[in-house]
Amino acid sequence: MKKLTAFASIAAIATILGLSPSVSAVNLLDDPGFEVEDFPAVWEINGGVYRVSDSLFLRSGNFGGVISADNGSIIQNLIVPAANQLKFGAYVRLFTGYPAGNFDQTQITLGVASAKRFQTAGFDPNALIFSYNSDLQLYQTDWILLESVLDVADLAGQTALLNINFQNTTDTNTFLAVDDAFVETVEQPSTSVPEPSSVLGLLALGGFAAASLRK
Repeated sequence: MKKLTAFASIAAIATILGLSPSVSAVNLLDDPGFEVEDFPAVWEINGGVYRVSDSLFLRSGNFGGVISADNGSIIQNLIVPAANQLKFGAYVRLFTGYPAGNFDQTQITLGVASAKRFQTAGFDPNALIFSYNSDLQLYQTDWILLESVLDVADLAGQTALLNINFQNTTDTNTFLAVDDAFVETVEQPSTSVPEPSSVLGLLALGGFAAASLRK
């Protein structure tokens, strides 16, 4: 019984000091991994966009999206919740026959048109690392996380649009695999700090509890 009491004391101290496990973020998108069979019913698609099941183009799940080089885009609307910021992005993988091409138009944008507020995440073209896939006879990157943050503290209830867009005019044999898209709320961490005397008292209690466990 003494050990259980000591464990409870330590657990209470951890909770008070902010050491309890964090809650997982909630994805605000419908079908973020493109698993729904009726793909266009969830996402608005423009240009060359395809739903694929080949493992080469999947980061997780059984399906993913592929955007071809002819200015394709994958779009979804959502209502801005009460939050300080929205973190957004997706994992992408580039395939091309010409790795020296200009890929800076590979972008993910989240915006609220009514407020004229937009934020974009994109490639640094000079940072891309390609390997050669002899089966496809194309160059490919690893999965790359594109993400950014949009301030929405004053935009609750308005409509936001997530646009995953790919443009490349250098090589027509170029396409982009997309998977695990997300839009998540970002809250400011608590700035409250326990008084020094409280912290010392908690540490003393923890020491007592630890000593109890050794008996």
